Amino acid sequence: MANSPPFSRLVNINQLQQLLEAQYRINGTPSAIMDEDENILVAVGWQDLCVRFHRVHPDSCVRCRESDRYIKSHLHSFDGEYLDYTCKNGLRDVAMPIRINGEHVATFFTGQFFYDDDKPDPDYFRAQAREFGFNENDYIRAMGMIPLRSREQIRNIMEYSRNLVQVMAEQGLNNLKLAREVEERKKVEQEASFFKTLIEYTRDPVYVLDPADGFRMAYANQAACSHFGKTLEELLTMRIPDWDPVFDMKNVDVSLEQMKQGRSLLFETTHRSASGRLIPVEVTSSYLEHNGRGLTMGHFHDITERKKAEEQILRLNRLYAVLSETNKAIVHSSDRQILFQRICRVIVEHGGFQLAWIGVVDQDTALVKSAAWSSKDDSCLEEFRVLLREESQAMGGIASAIRGGKLEIVNDFLDDPGSGPWHREAESHGYRSVAAIALKSNEKAVGVLTIYAAETLFFHGGMDDLLLQLASDISFALDNLDREARRRETEWALREETLQRLRTAEELREKERLLVLQSRQAAMGEMIENIAHQWRQPLNTLGLILQELPMTHGDGELSREYLDDAVERAMEQILHMSQTINDFSNFFRPDKQKLTFRVQQVVTRTLSLIAGNFRKTAISVEINALDDPVITGYPNEYAQVLLTVFLNARDVFSERETPYPRLTVTIGVEKGRSVVTIADNGGGISSDIIDRIFEAYVTTKGPDRGTGVGLFMSKAIIEKNMHGSLFVRNTKQGAEFRIEV
Repeated sequence: MANSPPFSRLVNINQLQQLLEAQYRINGTPSAIMDEDENILVAVGWQDLCVRFHRVHPDSCVRCRESDRYIKSHLHSFDGEYLDYTCKNGLRDVAMPIRINGEHVATFFTGQFFYDDDKPDPDYFRAQAREFGFNENDYIRAMGMIPLRSREQIRNIMEYSRNLVQVMAEQGLNNLKLAREVEERKKVEQEASFFKTLIEYTRDPVYVLDPADGFRMAYANQAACSHFGKTLEELLTMRIPDWDPVFDMKNVDVSLEQMKQGRSLLFETTHRSASGRLIPVEVTSSYLEHNGRGLTMGHFHDITERKKAEEQILRLNRLYAVLSETNKAIVHSSDRQILFQRICRVIVEHGGFQLAWIGVVDQDTALVKSAAWSSKDDSCLEEFRVLLREESQAMGGIASAIRGGKLEIVNDFLDDPGSGPWHREAESHGYRSVAAIALKSNEKAVGVLTIYAAETLFFHGGMDDLLLQLASDISFALDNLDREARRRETEWALREETLQRLRTAEELREKERLLVLQSRQAAMGEMIENIAHQWRQPLNTLGLILQELPMTHGDGELSREYLDDAVERAMEQILHMSQTINDFSNFFRPDKQKLTFRVQQVVTRTLSLIAGNFRKTAISVEINALDDPVITGYPNEYAQVLLTVFLNARDVFSERETPYPRLTVTIGVEKGRSVVTIADNGGGISSDIIDRIFEAYVTTKGPDRGTGVGLFMSKAIIEKNMHGSLFVRNTKQGAEFRIEV
């Protein structure tokens, strides 16, 4: 049922069972009542044929269930007062819906019977007993117990039963409705009492105003009485202006119309308590009608703590703004004085403070001197600023902040005994609280930042961390500026050092150029001497040829053939001398670019330049060409190195008068590099100078014979210009130079 209660709650089931049992005893008619969920509520006079046979055997029980489904499906749609049908097992039954307020709440069944004008066929039931395997005699005996009824009897029984059940159900429904009404009324009364108690004892003050009586207080709960510090009787005589000094009564009618349209008003205002204390509150108000009266009701709560929290948030936001803008100033400032001035301006303009002042410690006088400031009252600040400079102790904890390297806060400046001399000056400028923070550079307090606020107790509730962060950021900036200043000094010193090194390098290059020139001049002197050796023999030969000509002519033997032969021999000597000049000229011409050349060829060419000199001094040269390496470099410079080693050996032979002087030149390849060794039998190099033999101006010869430049330049040529190596070592017989490229 959608709206009505279950049938079992509308009637007394036990009483109904007793009535139907009495009816059964009177007329022998079985009956039963089932609810909509097919629960059997009442059952009287069930037939054995049904409960002991048909409902027990599985096959016959299937027929019973088909009959049940038939009744259920046709019960809501049949025409007539009741449903009369024959079940598939041959028994008669009648079903009638029970309706309350038009709803089907239960079904009434008469139980099994036969009509007297349609008596049962015993043969049919015997056959059915045999079909299902029942005991035929017991089955027929049970059939005989089923009553015979006329159709009129059935009609009267159904009418009586229906009316009886319906009367009982309707009476039960009425009783249930009455009980519900009583229950609802009791519930409403309990809820009213509950809500009254709830409102009365709730922690939030609740009130009701009567607009018709000038918005007089019509009700106030206990919390409202406590809030105002008045009794209920006192409040019921008061109107809005009596407890709200700031409410605008001119707009009260507009507010009332808005509430009548279903809007709730939420606003902040101020209440005055009995003690005179002003309390900020948030009020929620709405309109209601009660017993024909239009009223306004609402509740409010004290928002003093919220206002304090909001003020604290605003104060913190001011400091956050200062932190943010200070960091921007730090990023864009490269000078300490500019940074200080920007920070002071940021504190006043973005933080809304009265004054920001930065002082620095004069290390000579131990006084704090003004470095930068910014104020909302520039016209009066200068005098105040001078006062700060002139005092040996700074106001507002400045001195102690610097001495302790910490944060000092005075939250009531005018009540601070230590700031007594400045109370009048501070009061005239609106300074009520001050924070003094030490500024550090390289972990040492070098100054102080002071911030003056117009509010007392401004610097509290989480301010310490932000102020310390501000000081830390500024100190970090001072460290950076100090490091930057030292960096610039270092850069300047490095620049000066670099310039000095460049000048020194230029001087060294000039000296090196002079060394090269000196080396070439020395080599050129050697070459001129070698040229003289090379030309002496050709010149002698050429002189003899010329002397032969007049003698031959005097003898009358100067024929054309003789003259041509003499000219040819003379030209050969002249060409030989010319080639010698070219060889020496090429040797002294500097290489402009790297060339690929054969090492053995350069060795042979270099020895040819000094061959005459070596013959004169009886120096023998042995060349052992183990390989013919090809390298890339500067062949003339390579030849100059060879020449220096050869001539040094010649000088050693001459100085030491070495008998049978000999040079052994070995040419080969090791690990992909060309190797040339030049060994002599001149007795070797003294151990005192062998490790310095390649240094400039170090020589084994006397000052009249050696400059100490040749080997220095030779090592530079091989190692710097050709990326090779030049070594020397002593052997059993003399010295051995090793050139690797």
